[in-house]
Amino acid sequence: MDRSNGSGGKFTPGIAARKQAELTLEETQEKLQLFIKYAPASIVMFDRSMCYLAASQRWVDEYLLNDLGSIIGRSHYELFPNIPEEWKQFHQRGFAGFIEKCDEDRFVHSDGSLQWLRWEIHPWYRSNGDVGGIILFTEDITDRKQAQIALQQINTELEKRVTERTAQLTEVNDRLLVTLLEKDHAYQLLTEQAQLLDLAHDSIITWDLNSVITFWNQGAELMYGWTKAEAFGQESHSLFKTQFPQPLAEIQAELFETGYWEGELIHYTRDDRQITVSSRWVVQKDDAGRPIKILEINSDVTQRKAAELVLQQYIHEVEDLYNNAPCGYHSLDAEGTMVRINDTELKWLGYTRDELLYKIKFLDLLSPDGKQVFYENFPKLKQQGWVENLEFEMSTKDGSSRWFNLNATAIEDAAGNFMMTRSTLFDISDRKQSQREREQAELALRESEEQRRLALEQKSRQESLLWTITQAIRQSLDLKDILNTTVTEVKQTLQVDRAAIYRFTPDWSGDFVVESVDPQWVKLVECNIQKACEDVYLQETKGGRFRNHETFAIADIDEAGLHPCHIQLLQQFQAKAYLAVPIFSGEFLWGLLIIYQNTAPRNWQSWEIELLEQISSQLAIAIQQSQLYTQLELELQERQQAEAIIREAERRWRSLLENVQLIVVGLDASGNINYVNPFFVGLTGYTHEEVLGKNWFENFLPSSSIKSTEADFLQLLTHNAHPYYRNVILTKSGEERFIAWNNTTLQDSDGTAIGSISIGEDITERNKIEQIKDEFIGIVSHELRTPLTAIQMSLGLLKTGIYDKKPEKSRRMIEIALLDTNRLVNLVNDILDLERLESGRAFLDKTLCKAADLMQQVVDALQAIANQHQISLIIIPTDAEVWAAADAILQTLTNLLSNALKFSPVGATIYLSAENQTDCVLFQVRDRGRGIPADKLELVFGRFQQVDASDSREKGGTGLGLPICRSIIEQHGGKIWAESILGEGSTFFFTLPLPAIE
Repeated sequence: MDRSNGSGGKFTPGIAARKQAELTLEETQEKLQLFIKYAPASIVMFDRSMCYLAASQRWVDEYLLNDLGSIIGRSHYELFPNIPEEWKQFHQRGFAGFIEKCDEDRFVHSDGSLQWLRWEIHPWYRSNGDVGGIILFTEDITDRKQAQIALQQINTELEKRVTERTAQLTEVNDRLLVTLLEKDHAYQLLTEQAQLLDLAHDSIITWDLNSVITFWNQGAELMYGWTKAEAFGQESHSLFKTQFPQPLAEIQAELFETGYWEGELIHYTRDDRQITVSSRWVVQKDDAGRPIKILEINSDVTQRKAAELVLQQYIHEVEDLYNNAPCGYHSLDAEGTMVRINDTELKWLGYTRDELLYKIKFLDLLSPDGKQVFYENFPKLKQQGWVENLEFEMSTKDGSSRWFNLNATAIEDAAGNFMMTRSTLFDISDRKQSQREREQAELALRESEEQRRLALEQKSRQESLLWTITQAIRQSLDLKDILNTTVTEVKQTLQVDRAAIYRFTPDWSGDFVVESVDPQWVKLVECNIQKACEDVYLQETKGGRFRNHETFAIADIDEAGLHPCHIQLLQQFQAKAYLAVPIFSGEFLWGLLIIYQNTAPRNWQSWEIELLEQISSQLAIAIQQSQLYTQLELELQERQQAEAIIREAERRWRSLLENVQLIVVGLDASGNINYVNPFFVGLTGYTHEEVLGKNWFENFLPSSSIKSTEADFLQLLTHNAHPYYRNVILTKSGEERFIAWNNTTLQDSDGTAIGSISIGEDITERNKIEQIKDEFIGIVSHELRTPLTAIQMSLGLLKTGIYDKKPEKSRRMIEIALLDTNRLVNLVNDILDLERLESGRAFLDKTLCKAADLMQQVVDALQAIANQHQISLIIIPTDAEVWAAADAILQTLTNLLSNALKFSPVGATIYLSAENQTDCVLFQVRDRGRGIPADKLELVFGRFQQVDASDSREKGGTGLGLPICRSIIEQHGGKIWAESILGEGSTFFFTLPLPAIE
């Protein structure tokens, strides 16, 4: 598993997401319809044409309609043609955004029956703020109204009789008994009146001017839970814990001024249940017109208020889901004009609703190819009722283009006539881009394979050329022969028109000493060419840039900005392009190795430049060796002249070996060291006394290479084989250095091998670079090949057509290809991020950051993934502050938290914390996953490292996440590490500097 190297990915909505969004919208709409249908109130929802959108079953029952299905889509005015014109005006005010209500209103049905109603009209709004229609709430109060009328009649009758009886009592005292009987009768009537009030569903209460309850009907008992005995004598507002919509003093002022007040109050019942009541207060006065008590009638509207609230919430949720869905929604009329569109699609296209709706046809936004698809499929949609998986390229307002996948269904009226479309769009621009990038990647892969083949051929030619030149150096002491062999082989191998060697003279002038050139070209050696002009740059600058070991490559002499005199000379040499590499003898610039292309300009490849530089190094050895042997031969010839000359020759020989910037090691026939030069001593850290007489193989080579190197040494002594090879030597500190050797056998006067002299070049750093490059190419090739193979297989199966009739499997193949394409994109992005960080080219803009804000941003970004896996993300509160680049630290926290999510079980908890230390802030990301073995806690921070090989397939990731984290933290001056217990989980730590104190 790639426990350490996860990188965040980007989410692209797929088919599953679109289906889920559609199901969620349908489910929400169904819930809204069911809520309205079974609401315990008469509720109806109209559009702006007063056509039914939804209605409760109570509405159907109360108005004696057939069934709910028979009224949906029909006009309210059609069902109730005798609706008063005044009510229609109220409807229009609702469309204008006003809320209208009436506590008592009567409606005469077509059969002449009278119905008393309490009603409210509320507008409902679309997401853009327009009124979409009205919602009508009604309550049948016929029974209550009839009870009130009866009560008024009784009151009138009672007052009349009391007046009559009082007059009679005043006139005749002797009719006292009759009056008493009449009063008894009146009392019975009052009792009947109270009983009649008890029959009312509403609570009817009277209280005196001190708010003390004096009457309490049965409706009040049912509504509040207190009996009459418990309620009598109680202060009403305290008993109910009344919450008023305005100060009580204002309500009382209005009540005593007008004699009447109504409004909604919050009351609490005996069991402390909160209810909302519609309350009406009436002042009762005595004969003198003085207030004596208050009549309060309350209707429980709690359920209705809850229904109104829930309905508005559902309407808001449906609109919010419609507008903020991860896909686009729109509707087209029969002409293809856009009549509805959600916010998501508007953001994609860059338009406002006013710019699109009823003004622009969908066709006008399509590319030419998209228009053809529309012409073919829009009639089909209207005919068959649906179309699926149509892909269009659409133009946005700013002139850019996007690709969309469209699915649409037709909406028809009750007669089956087409009304409009309901279309769903998904942005597939990223997928299209990925498809283009995949095609480019496939082309690049093919080109890469071809380049690899060419590279292998080039490497083979390079090694062959180096071997030929090395053999020439070993087998000949004649420098001119070596130089001629070199230019001949270079010209043939690199297929150039001319290869030549230019040698400097002591006054820094010079001339060409050898060349290899085809007969049709001008010769530069031993040819009296009358130069067009004299270019003295090299002479005046004593070798110029070449003294700094610089290579000079010119692809086109006419485009390189050269001096006019230099261009004239090159034209005289018939050259179009050239490459020059310096040749050194020790630290002295000896000459130049130059290759020319005469037929046309030529872009010199890096391997060609590298090859010439390697040949130059070998020529440096050959020149020094030739100079050494030439000098030695001269001195040997003059040995008879004087012993002093011989000693001088030996001194020069040793001086050359002692001062050459190469390793020189002499071995006897047993492999014991009899000579090392100072360069070797300086490189390895030994002294001469620690080296001389020691066995070379046993003391200075790794144990793994002793046998093979000894075998090569014996072959050198017996058969003069292996003159050139590379191996590792050990320094005194145990460090390994990689050396390229040029070995020469030493023989006595009888021709018997008595040892060897080896000249070596330290190529350790160059070898490391080559190994890193090869390893990197190998790993990246593997990481590229795996997803590309999956992409190729998926697209190959699609191309065969076997899934043409299996859209689900076909979509699955596309999803597989898309996932692997995203994996390639993430790999390339991570490689580029890591290269920028490690090369120092990434600029970190550091500011003062709050640790809690950084952690919260990461948790918010990954919360959806955590919820999907039922994993809790806990941030431990902190007030720590750090000096850091916020974006880089967010990337680090995202990588660490993504890894924790990948390896945590369902239901687990992940903790994020940051705490102040003495000189830094310590961040922690702690999970309860399976843990990391102790021997891999450091390994996971390496490139492409994995705890388990199957993790990269099962968990995803590029294998570069933690190396990127380490590079970011180290560039902040911090440290990052991991601690883990197998089976219990892992904790990743990193530190960041505290803000500087000014």
